Order: sequence, then C-alpha cells, then structure tokens
Amino acid sequence: MIGRKSNGQKTFDVINNGVILIFLFITIYPLWYVLCASFSNVFDIVNVPFLLWPRGFTLKSYAMVFEAERIWTGFLNSFLYMIFGTTLNIAMTLMAAYPLSRESLPGKKWISKLLIISMYISGGMIPLYLVVDGLGLRDTLLAMILPNAVSVFFIIVAISFLRSTIPESIQEAARIDGASHVKTFLLIIVPLSAPLIGALAFQFALGHWNSYTQAMIYLDDEKLYPLQLVLREILIRADSSMVSSMMMKMDIDYTAQTELKEGFKYVSMVVSSVPLLVIYPFLRRYFEKGLFMGGIKE
Repeated sequence: MIGRKSNGQKTFDVINNGVILIFLFITIYPLWYVLCASFSNVFDIVNVPFLLWPRGFTLKSYAMVFEAERIWTGFLNSFLYMIFGTTLNIAMTLMAAYPLSRESLPGKKWISKLLIISMYISGGMIPLYLVVDGLGLRDTLLAMILPNAVSVFFIIVAISFLRSTIPESIQEAARIDGASHVKTFLLIIVPLSAPLIGALAFQFALGHWNSYTQAMIYLDDEKLYPLQLVLREILIRADSSMVSSMMMKMDIDYTAQTELKEGFKYVSMVVSSVPLLVIYPFLRRYFEKGLFMGGIKE
C-alpha cells in the first residue's frame, strides 16, 4: 500500500528519533541545570546529581548580581564591542566581497590567493600586540574591534553568496543607468544581501559577545572589561574582590558566604546568556533560509 512504512523504516525512525532525543537532552540539560541551580539554595543541590527543578527556591543570588556595579559595566562594554564590532565586520566583509565577486576585477585571482594564504599564515599574537600597542590602541574600545575587523572565511562565504544570488546583469544594468559602483553597492547589493547580513550578524555578534581573550591581552583598565572577562574572574577566583567585598558589607557567616559565591556563579552564567537568547529569534529566519536563498535568480 502506497505511503505505508515497512518494518525496517519504522525501526530506523525509532532509532533515529531516539538518537536525536539523546543528543537534544545532552545539549539542553546542562543549560536547564544551570537555570534551576541559579534559583536554588546551593546546599540543597550539592548532593543532587540530577536536577529537574529548583530546590530551596531563592532570589538572593539574582539580587546580588543586579546590585553589582561591575556586572552592569561589563554588560555595557560587551554591548558596545558587539554592536560596533559587528557593524564594522559586516561593512568590511561586504565591501571586500562585492568587487571580488565580479569577474571583471583586475588581478582578482591573485588577490583571492593572498586572502586564502592569510587564513593559514598569520603574524601571530606578539606581532599583533606590538602593532596595537604601537598605534596607541591599548586600553581603548578600538583595541577590541579593529584587530578582528576582517574575517577571510566570511569574505569567501559572502563572495559565494553574491555570485550565486545576485547576477552581474543586474549590476551592469545599474551601471548603464548611470549608477556608480558605490550606488550599486548601497542600493542593490546591500538590500539583496539581507539573508547574508542576518546570518553574518549573528555569527559576528556571538564572537564579540563571548570574546575575552582579546580583552585579556589589550585591556588593563578594569572599567573597559567586557562581561565575559568579568565573569571569568568570578568563576576562576572564588574569592573575587567584588563578591568578597559585598559579603563583608552584609556581615554574614562563612556558610552564607559560600552559598552566595556559588549562587553568584550560576546566576552570572544565566544573565550573560540572556542577550543572545533575546537576539536569536529575530535572526532565526535567516538561518532557516541560510545562504542558499537569494533575492534574484537568473
């Protein structure tokens, strides 16, 4: 009978769905555990290997995080680095990909080869640090943005997108109508690259939001630290100066101090993940369309 599955197909579906559920659980449960632990009394979950809901419900840790000035400063810094960095990344990627996607560009093959070589051979961390320091960019916002302004990998992705979805005939028509390369880029290429821009924006934003190594290298001023570097200090140093000073003001015993320290770790992880969870739904459709769909087909 048409449409009826065989026993072998049913068995495969059961096994396939089972494997997917296992991987889904492995992926989601750690996040759920951290969320539940952030609302729990730390001593109530110490000997609980499997946590499905908060135990000893409390908001002390959240109150502590929201009162921490350094956390909010890190939030603001991370947002600034993410917004300005992502904007620059997208602008540089599209401006590099647009001419390289045109067959008429002189020396295009050699330029493409040089770009690919740079993916495998780089100056290294020390030369880059010396350049940043020599330009006077240390302890500035630009130190978190300029060194990663260009990604060759994403330039190649953008070139592939432009070639496959925006035919040169459209660009040539604009040129015949008197549009310059700048107008063609701004009025035709950029609007038709919305799926590409959406996908790249999330990837770049994710990289900037989670970055802390660059801050460790180029920033000495703690007021410029991004959120991830602030959290790193908290998670690695249990006796963080910020947590300890707040506890001293509260005049609480060692047991309560330990509870707040551990709770602070869980809440910090939850709070740092919220912005990306908020942004993702707005860019999800671009991942569904991916880079396989464009505005025009020949």
